[in-house]
Amino acid sequence: MKIIITDLTRFKNQDKVCTAGVAKDGTVIRPMPYLSADKCRELDIHPGGILEGKFTLRNNPAPHLEDANYSKLTFKGACSKAEFRSALEKTLYESMSEGFGVEVRSKDKCLPAENLPIRSLITIKVSPSTFSVVQNQFNRSQMKAHLSDGGGVELSFVSVTDRGFYDYAIQHKDDSREFAKINQFIQRQEELYLRIGLSREFKADDGRNGYWIQLNGIYTFPDKLDYIRCYE
Repeated sequence: MKIIITDLTRFKNQDKVCTAGVAKDGTVIRPMPYLSADKCRELDIHPGGILEGKFTLRNNPAPHLEDANYSKLTFKGACSKAEFRSALEKTLYESMSEGFGVEVRSKDKCLPAENLPIRSLITIKVSPSTFSVVQNQFNRSQMKAHLSDGGGVELSFVSVTDRGFYDYAIQHKDDSREFAKINQFIQRQEELYLRIGLSREFKADDGRNGYWIQLNGIYTFPDKLDYIRCYE
């Protein structure tokens, strides 16, 4: 099976990377166990890359239905712009509530554990003018996002787990002008697709327990962010 990589996300442990992709029939695959950062470099894995291998869904309970065992991974090069857009469209939902199958409310980034979402990875399409990224004021190497979806839900300070953005943030963490350029570039684009994911179940210090919304990928058309490889 071949999948087009749509998610390349970071952990606090930089030795591991979470990847996910979309097959031709629209099946979303998250290779498990997580790939090492060294393996990703060896295979040249990046968003828009085509990864071939034997994938077997684990039949996990919701929401992480996408987890799949894998073997014999090989990298088949980068997909085209049209192929990448098609992969995003196959997993596209009007809103986060529709995509996750549970109510997502403005300002609430945690979906309660007792109300299980039906999946953990989706794509939404938003107006570029309503989206922005900001640096975490307590850790300038991290970024947060402000966004609103097609259902009118607004979320602030969503964790940006996109590995490409993280690498960029590390390089420019002391230059606020670069972050202004990111927002200007995105807001000038005609289309903006966001890959939205859910964390594993986690209980925060304030007692909220559930699946936390995170931003796995930021993809613009007709132009792409040059420092995030996504298609040829």
